Amino acid sequence: MFALAALSALVIDGRAQDIAATSGTSHTAPTPPPQKPTNRPDQQQVIKDVAEKFKGTHDLAGAAEELVKKAGNQFKYHYGDPKDKQQKDFGSISSLDDFYSQRLMICYEFIHYVAFLASGQGMNQNNPKVGADPGSVADKKTLTKWDGKSEIPRGKVVLFKAYAFNNNSGYYHVGISLGGGKIAHNSSNGDVQISDMSDVNSIGYSEIDICDYDWKKISDDHPKDAPPEKAAEEQPERVETLIEQKLPDPPQKSVGQLPDMQKALDEAPQGIHLADNASCCGDPLGEMMVAPTLAYAPQYQLFVTGEPLDITFGGQSAGRDDDRHVRIDSFFARALRGIVATLEASVAPSRVGVAVVATGQSSGDALMVQINGPLSNGGRVLASDGLVLEATTQMVGMPKASATAMASGLQGFCAEFTKEPPPPGTVYKVAEGRQQQRLKPMRRIIRAANQLAMASQLHPDSSVAGYLTSIKQYALWTRLEGWNRDAFFKSFLERTKKNALALKQPWTDAIEAQVKKLMPNRWDDIQTVLKASDSLAR
Repeated sequence: MFALAALSALVIDGRAQDIAATSGTSHTAPTPPPQKPTNRPDQQQVIKDVAEKFKGTHDLAGAAEELVKKAGNQFKYHYGDPKDKQQKDFGSISSLDDFYSQRLMICYEFIHYVAFLASGQGMNQNNPKVGADPGSVADKKTLTKWDGKSEIPRGKVVLFKAYAFNNNSGYYHVGISLGGGKIAHNSSNGDVQISDMSDVNSIGYSEIDICDYDWKKISDDHPKDAPPEKAAEEQPERVETLIEQKLPDPPQKSVGQLPDMQKALDEAPQGIHLADNASCCGDPLGEMMVAPTLAYAPQYQLFVTGEPLDITFGGQSAGRDDDRHVRIDSFFARALRGIVATLEASVAPSRVGVAVVATGQSSGDALMVQINGPLSNGGRVLASDGLVLEATTQMVGMPKASATAMASGLQGFCAEFTKEPPPPGTVYKVAEGRQQQRLKPMRRIIRAANQLAMASQLHPDSSVAGYLTSIKQYALWTRLEGWNRDAFFKSFLERTKKNALALKQPWTDAIEAQVKKLMPNRWDDIQTVLKASDSLAR
């Protein structure tokens, strides 16, 4: 009997997935089960040090930064288990020992944890008054709706409200503003961390509110003469020139007032828009970029974009005057100057082009976007998620950043299960209106999956990001192909086997059995996503 080898990096829809197979005759050690997240009574001192430094300062931002710096990797997004001493839940904290040891918490519990560190409460009390409910993170008297443009002050609590699946206090996620567009938060996609506001807001919340923390709820008044929180340190001036060329600013995900912008994009004709870089909140989306006539390649998959396209570039504002406004060039033909000889070799100095190019993947990191031209003039490239793209016969080199071009990844998902992904470098164009209308419901599936993941209502059996990508893709295929449970099981197994063979990995009965164990849980999560997407349509 041949020993079973471990099957590593088995790709399921373009994502690496470790599935190990062992038997009694194998010399390969079994893969150890993943360690469960636990609290850390052995690491109390690091929290005591943060508490000592920030006691009585009411400096939420400072305490959050210090906590992430000193012990961020110890904290896990987890509800805890009151029946397990090692996984004691946050609401069961009853002593300072419990507090200093606690590492399992969810988003609003992290806010309460940081607030206690910065409060004026004594650190020697036996019953620390730590907030533990979602509503008390916010001082309702100071609550205001964020305008989507101004910088959120340092130390403010930031409440993210979704279109569905908010908690009983009316929000979906919460963090602490550090100023400068940074947010400290406890994310189900990566635990305690500091993120850019644009990343936290990437799923498109219906509203974002800002407020003070409600110190009175933990019996701790914020003194009126509390020292002001320190301003974010200024960054050293970036070197702007290289070999006498001014480099463009890197592409930025615009944070705008995304819900209004998203609604405007949803209601507009589907395509890629070029607007003023001061465009906001659904005001003029600019002009539609028009694709040249490129032959359709029907042998390759249609793609549905998995995220909004929203990239700003250039100077302060392109303004409204005709002589300052960025003019639009054809969508693909002039977008990749110099990459291939078949494309035009020159670009008029006042024109900007955009191209979308396939990476060769079927889902996830399936697309690249390149913006080319006089970027210093300023502009904003916009498109809704769920934009349908079709392959052309045009091939180019893969996009890359340069002194006159920007390159950025764009999520995409296959809308045709039976077709092959295109080779890397295949140019994609916006599909016609009939296809856009037919596949428009797919964007609700993508949005529902994002919201469920943020609310920890999915059940990953692998990395959170890889699992979410797979669930989105199979949810789309399930809806489009009309699969029932048995059809999904058959398709999932056959495609996983095909991926393994493409990687020249062995396929055995033991490996097949392990893959089959994944399928019931994944099917249940797919059904949850589809049901949630249907509710978004109402």
